[in-house]
Amino acid sequence: MFNLWRKYSYAIIFMAISFFSGVYFIFHIEPEAAEMKQYIVVEEGDNLLSLAAQYTEDNQMTIEEFIEWVQRENQLLNDQIAAGDNLIIPVIFN
Repeated sequence: MFNLWRKYSYAIIFMAISFFSGVYFIFHIEPEAAEMKQYIVVEEGDNLLSLAAQYTEDNQMTIEEFIEWVQRENQLLNDQIAAGDNLIIPVIFN
């Protein structure tokens, strides 16, 4: 038995650490909401506030979070959008 330990000690330790690490990650990591992107075309009369009001209920974001996300993902310098613009908006699944 001692010869077996001496010969395979590194492999046994590696397997034990791998096993306990896997168990830790399975039970202690909180699943995050899956975030996906949806592409839309801005229509006449749309603005970021109206889009936020339309889409925030579905993805559980506040209006401010939605507007900041859209500005960041679409590289908008301000909140001005025009009809015909293509925008990426968030879709959150829990």
